[in-house]
Amino acid sequence: LELVTRKLAQSQEKQNKITPAINNYSRAAEISFSKESRSMNSNDATRLSSPSQEAKAEAIQSNIDISRKENEKADLAASYSQLADVNIQQNNIPQAEQNLKSAYQLSKVQQAPQQSLEINQKLTNFYVDNKDFDKAIAAKKKVLKEDFVKDDSQTKVEQIQELADIYIKKNDPKSAIEELKNAYGIALEKGHTL
Repeated sequence: LELVTRKLAQSQEKQNKITPAINNYSRAAEISFSKESRSMNSNDATRLSSPSQEAKAEAIQSNIDISRKENEKADLAASYSQLADVNIQQNNIPQAEQNLKSAYQLSKVQQAPQQSLEINQKLTNFYVDNKDFDKAIAAKKKVLKEDFVKDDSQTKVEQIQELADIYIKKNDPKSAIEELKNAYGIALEKGHTL
């Protein structure tokens, strides 16, 4: 029951339903059997309910320590991604970048393609927001080389379209057009719609 309640809280958090997520993390903490699980859920409730970036960072760091000890790579990747959000709020851009890169590597090791794609998107958005288009392009090209993208033509087309979007933001329409032609060709060949 604790695991289901935690998953529900995580889903609500992704949907930006913060109050129900806090309630479910708290409930999961109350019904947890292990000390580690209780701490993780309690930390997540604190992270979402605290207005202080320092308190959020502390709760996340505690989850990082627990996830490392328990060898929970998916939770560890999620925590690094959350810590990057706090770093951005604190305007600590180099640390945010490092935490996003760590999160991406962990999600790949975990062989969690959806989590890897989400973190890669977060990393490329981070670079675009900071006008570092070359790093955004490199990050997107890196994910295009991953087996979980190469082996899924629909995902590959979506990632190429996102790469084209970065080229447009970089004011490089020629490269954007090349990537869009590439995406269109794959979509046509595989019978996908754009």
